[in-house]
Order: sequence, then structure tokens, then C-alpha cells
Amino acid sequence: MQNKGEDRSALREMAVSIGKRAAQWAIVTVGFFAWWMMMLLLISLILVNRWHVSFEEIILYSLILTAVCSFGYLILMNERRKRRRNGF
Repeated sequence: MQNKGEDRSALREMAVSIGKRAAQWAIVTVGFFAWWMMMLLLISLILVNRWHVSFEEIILYSLILTAVCSFGYLILMNERRKRRRNGF
């Protein structure tokens, strides 16, 4: 049987681990948004006569693509965690 100090220590470790993973996800998501925004702005400059798009639409497209990439990253993070638990 564990004492209260060990339980609190384990709980604190779990909270720190979750906080680190949440911060990692947030930083990567911001990076995804910046990357998509930059790519779409560059594409809109290259295709200025073909693709008529407003800045608001570029922001919307960036948010949609960021959400897709962020969801994929969450799945990847979960798979990595499962592999580490199983010892692979």
C-alpha cells in the first residue's frame, strides 16, 4: 500500500506530463497555422491572375487545414504514447 506522499507525487507527475503534452500540441498547432498561412499567401501571390481570394478566405482555409493537421498530430501523439507504454 502506498502512502499519501507517493500518491501525491504520482499525481503531480501525471499532471506535469499532461501539461507538457498539451503545451507541445499547442505549439505545434500554432506552427501548423503559420505554415499554412505562409504557403497560402505565397500561392495566392504566384496565382494572382488565376486564384482570386481574399485575406479572410486565406485565414479560413488556413484554419481548416490547421484543424486537419492538428487532429492528425493528436492521433500521432496518442500512437507514440501507446508504443512507449507497450515497450516498442
